[in-house]
Amino acid sequence: MRAHLYSAFLSIAATVPGSSAEPDPSVRWETLAANAHDAFGKADASALSKALDAAATIDLAKALDLAAQHSLDPTIIAGSWRPSPENTESAFHIALKAPFSSYQNHLLLGILHSWVKRDPQNARAIIDALPESPERSNLQENFRQALLRFRPKDALELALTERGTPGTIRLSAAAHALTKADRQASISTLAEIPVADTSSRLQVLGAITKHWATTHPFAAAEWSKTTLTTESEKETAFEEVLYTWSTSAPDSAFTWALALNPGSPRDSALRAFVFRTAHQKPAKAFQAALAITDSHSQETALFTVITEWASHDKHAAKATIEATASLPEELRIRLKTDLDGQAP
Repeated sequence: MRAHLYSAFLSIAATVPGSSAEPDPSVRWETLAANAHDAFGKADASALSKALDAAATIDLAKALDLAAQHSLDPTIIAGSWRPSPENTESAFHIALKAPFSSYQNHLLLGILHSWVKRDPQNARAIIDALPESPERSNLQENFRQALLRFRPKDALELALTERGTPGTIRLSAAAHALTKADRQASISTLAEIPVADTSSRLQVLGAITKHWATTHPFAAAEWSKTTLTTESEKETAFEEVLYTWSTSAPDSAFTWALALNPGSPRDSALRAFVFRTAHQKPAKAFQAALAITDSHSQETALFTVITEWASHDKHAAKATIEATASLPEELRIRLKTDLDGQAP
């Protein structure tokens, strides 16, 4: 096998340049092949990777064929070779037509990543123009993932333009990707979405506030309160912020939520607090549930707290129910009945 690898390297001729820098003419092909043979014999992954990359700059097609012949795995051959801008499309088609190998997949992904960074429109057009096949579907998914990773603003713009069409990038995924990379860019994009496009605005807004609350929940909460104008947007933002904030600083989160003006956005914030803290801070969660103005939401929140509280302190739960004068008697009875039915 090693002899075969050595002879195969010797057989590769210079036909397709693929690097922005021409191979050093002083480096003889025989030397390259000998180095590769030596690296293969010593299981030197780094040296073997360099040798295969050098082979790719001289003849990508034959280098890929060589990789396929020996089933070289990208965990062993982590080739870093990338084509120059003018050769990217040609290299892509050569790699696509090469015999199957794990190195072929690795190289295709690398080419696609560098292509998306430079010219995503062309990359997408070429991939979409391929004959329909599982390979094309896989490349389209890799393109979407690369766009989310390297060009999240473009990904979000594309998702907004093509939402609902087959194969589009999910709007929520694009919004999360851009928010992680540049929250202000997401906020700017949100401002450009028409108010009438409620679904899109809520998805982008949810991504902004969810990510922001992981590091600066108070700032995210205040921005939501002072910037947003519709109840549905405040409900979404308050829920995302309070759900996260209640984990890191529940007392501060509760104080902020309780100080909001009564209404559905405040109820949304209090519900998020209840569902996040019912197990760890049931007494505080019970107070939050009582402050919810919508009767159905309030009952759901109260029963959630009682269920969690019963698992570790039924006596305290019962005492709180009995001592809460604001509870309607019929609701008090149902809460106590539910509590009695819970396991100790």
